Amino acid sequence: MKSDELSELIEKSETHRLILGNHPGPYSLGVTTSPNPAEGSALLLKVPSSEGFPDFVTIRGRKIRLIVEGGFKGPRPLRSQIQA
Repeated sequence: MKSDELSELIEKSETHRLILGNHPGPYSLGVTTSPNPAEGSALLLKVPSSEGFPDFVTIRGRKIRLIVEGGFKGPRPLRSQIQA
């Protein structure tokens, strides 16, 4: 699938629900190049633990590679600093 098609898909909340299921916690979902050039683009999911996620997801009847990377930590708000 082309990257612009995947970019449109990840704008939809149902795509996130399909991929994440009941996964709690922080995550990041984006588009990247598939390690297999014949597949075109792939989805890149960053989560704290990569266990339990499939290698492919089917969206709109098309099989799309899902690359999952563990070790993701959600962003923390910066503490406001007041200078005198």
